[in-house]
This record gives sequence, structure tokens and C-alpha cells, in this order.
Amino acid sequence: MTKTASIIIPTKNESIWVERTLLILSASMYAQEIIIADNDCDSKIKEVASRYSCRLIQDTTPAKSRNSGARASSGDILIFVDADVIVPPHCIDRAINIIQESTNVGIVHFKIVPITNSAFVRSSYIVMHYYFKMLSMLGVAQGIGNFIAVKREVFDEVEGFDESISAGEDADFFRRASKITSIVYLADDEIYASARRYHIEKPYIFSAKCVMWAMLRLFGSSRSIIAYKWECYPEFILNNEYKWIQINLEELHNKIIQPTQNTRG
Repeated sequence: MTKTASIIIPTKNESIWVERTLLILSASMYAQEIIIADNDCDSKIKEVASRYSCRLIQDTTPAKSRNSGARASSGDILIFVDADVIVPPHCIDRAINIIQESTNVGIVHFKIVPITNSAFVRSSYIVMHYYFKMLSMLGVAQGIGNFIAVKREVFDEVEGFDESISAGEDADFFRRASKITSIVYLADDEIYASARRYHIEKPYIFSAKCVMWAMLRLFGSSRSIIAYKWECYPEFILNNEYKWIQINLEELHNKIIQPTQNTRG
């Protein structure tokens, strides 16, 4: 039986970012229900949601927004996508096919590549990639929320994301879900994520925060020590990322640059 899918995107002050994401997502045959769970429902995000036939709801933190989006959705498979990522359409198709064809696999996620030329940031993501691979070989699941495809029954059984966790709720979700289902980490396909957090914080400090949150979740703690800041990001970062995309992802760049330039102009 063919399963249906719902795409859920948590946002806050990210209308120009989420449009880039939607331009690529809309190319997937499974992008029939897209829900934007927004933390600052301004006129721009309303316009973007309307342009791409997305359902728009309101909530606060990333965890609450993802949970609210799931409750508002109708799909058998939930696909959580951050507002600042580029997901090649074949990745969505592949994740859904794996979940549909397996009775054991409940979650699929991919290798994440940062949209930047920064050697430090790219090295940080490479370390994260091998960390995920090593844990996977040891039978321990770990991941981040840039892209998560999950069976609804798995999501419901673990009661979604823990809304009491202020940072690393995605890693906690992977850890809890791994107790009831198999998780597949696809390292031979890539999803592209903005490195904007590294631009508004000192890169070494933010990297240290990520390591701390990952270790806390790995050992089952719900503490965060330092809370996650969901901030408004300067537009110049987006402009710099377009240059990187143009050079490194030419095919995807051709799909996003002109429409987004038109809507921003």
C-alpha cells in the first residue's frame, strides 16, 4: 500500500530562507501536503505559504512547532525539514521508498553538507558525519533535525519531540525512537544546510555548544545548560550562500535563483 507523506517546516523570521527550501521541495512528487509551523507569523511568511499552497500554523520553539505540524498533518510518513536547507527531490523520494518497502525501518536521515567554504565549518560537519557513522556501527542512533523522515506510528509511539528540551531535542528524538525502530543513516546522499549559526556566533563557541548538546543527549540527559537561540539571520548570509550554490550545485541553483530574486525584488 502506497503511503502518503506530510512535510513539516518550523520557521521563525525565515520567509526568505524558507522560499528557497520550498522551491526545491515542490519538485518532489510527495510534496502534496506542506505545513509551515511559524514562530512569528508576519505577512511575508503568509505570502510565501500561500504561494506554495502550504498550510500555515503558529507555535513557538522548534520542538513545539514540529509537534504541532505533525498533529495538523495527515500523512503516513512525516518529513521534518528545517527552513534553511536544500533537499534534492530524489532524497525525499528515496527516504519514503525505504520506509515504504521495509517493515523494520521507521526513520531515514542523510549526510548533511554545509553551504559554506569555511574550512572549520566543513571540518565540523565531516566530524559529525563520522560520529554518526561510528555510532550507527555500534547500534546507537544519533542525528540532527535538518531532515528527518519518520513513520507516523513511530512518531506517535515516542510522543514526538520532547518540548521541555531547549536544545538538541532532535538528538533526543533519535535516541528514544531507536529503542522501538531501526534508523537508516544514508551517507551516500547529501542534503545541504545553511551554516548561518556559525556566522552570527563565534564558530568555535557554537561548535563547542553542539558537542556539549550531543553528548548530553547521547547519555540520555534532557538538560541543555545553554539554551538554543532561534534568531533572525541577516540577509547577506543568504546572498553569500547563493554564490556557493551557484558554483557547487549548478542544477539546483538554476531552480531557485530566478524565482527567489523575483519575489524578493
